[in-house]
Amino acid sequence: MSHATTNGPLSYDSASVDSVTSWKHVSVVTLVGGLGVLLMAAINMADVRSEDASSKLGLDTQVVAKLGVVGMLAAFGACAWLTSWRVRKVTGTLPLAWLGAVIAIFLATSATALDIRAALVSSGSMVACWLAVTGLSVRLGPLRVAWLLLAGQILFVIGSWLCFLLWPSKGVFYEPIADGAFVKRMAGLAHPNTLGLFSGLTLVAGVCCWRLYRGIQPQSWRWVGLDGLMLLVLSLAGGALIFSLSRTAAAAVLITLVYVFRHHLLRGLGLKLFAIALVVGLSGLLLVTLSGDADRLTQSRINSLFSKSSDADELTSLTGRSLIWAYTSKLIAERPLTGYGATSSKELLRDYMSYAHNTLLHIGLSAGVLAMGAWALAVGWYLVVMIRRPVLIADAVFIFLIVNGLTENVGFEYIASAPMAWWVLVMAWRPAQGFADSAQEVFRQ
Repeated sequence: MSHATTNGPLSYDSASVDSVTSWKHVSVVTLVGGLGVLLMAAINMADVRSEDASSKLGLDTQVVAKLGVVGMLAAFGACAWLTSWRVRKVTGTLPLAWLGAVIAIFLATSATALDIRAALVSSGSMVACWLAVTGLSVRLGPLRVAWLLLAGQILFVIGSWLCFLLWPSKGVFYEPIADGAFVKRMAGLAHPNTLGLFSGLTLVAGVCCWRLYRGIQPQSWRWVGLDGLMLLVLSLAGGALIFSLSRTAAAAVLITLVYVFRHHLLRGLGLKLFAIALVVGLSGLLLVTLSGDADRLTQSRINSLFSKSSDADELTSLTGRSLIWAYTSKLIAERPLTGYGATSSKELLRDYMSYAHNTLLHIGLSAGVLAMGAWALAVGWYLVVMIRRPVLIADAVFIFLIVNGLTENVGFEYIASAPMAWWVLVMAWRPAQGFADSAQEVFRQ
């Protein structure tokens, strides 16, 4: 049973804020699961191999380490599901069950995948993540799992900065643009778009977690140092987002933060400033639109502001994504029931940056239209629940993932990582927090 608590715009359940049991009562098994989630967020999307090696899925040190993390998650998830009726009940709730259906279809269609072994490993990691994150959200409470994921993402961002500054041959990505030119992007431990996703997710989750936690804890002098530390972390994440030049992630962060602070933006001085900015922006856009050839310089500056190549075609085609989506849709139509397997995009879209650049299309390409339908039901169901019973952190992360997923594959990577864990957590948040008040005996299992 959960007890609703309201603190102005910070609407949450008391069980989601902190469990009634302290960390010292948590079992060793649960600690292993928590460590697995933290490591998954920190290393599972990292790739510091050479370009030739990273184009193949092989069994090297990095892959072995990631599979070890997946093994930890699988062991804990299986234990939690088999020994706790609460975990089993939460996995059957909506929309989490719809997400489970998507993952089950991924697993089932692996039998017809282009690379059966790779597809089984990928979909198996999703199953392990689904079970482990659900089990942890029941045993620890959703907010503590959010902090674990945030800690792992912070480690990833710090590692990316170190790689960018100390190992530029790997940490810097030179992206080809028009006329044989290149644009320099921060890559760190992964591709710049992945870094943008992680840094944006760190910003959103960090702001929400800290804002909520500061709102319920007593004030003390210790908060000065903690506030400074959190500001440093958010600055590192913001800097990584900027230097990665990931406009999709930046837009997703902006939209999400508007939602988070909507109660401040839409009243008093905030509303006035928001209205002024909106009027000025629309007026400028209208002026440029009506000016025709007389103001090509202004249009060129706008293109250079929002595109890497200063070419309007880059914006209208979403840096070529419209072509990728058309080709991906054609591939899905040729094999609609089973798709091509969880890791097939790297081979099928080799001439199109190796990714579908849309979460829904990636799901269809990998597992077919049934998985697409189950995903649509999961997202639609969550939207309904979100409107009826808002939860700050879960809803903010959901919005960020959805917006970013319009032009990127978010959560269904080759091996489960932080984005997939967040999908599971936000969909398990409300049912899981209902059991946190009775967590005493669960921790001791």
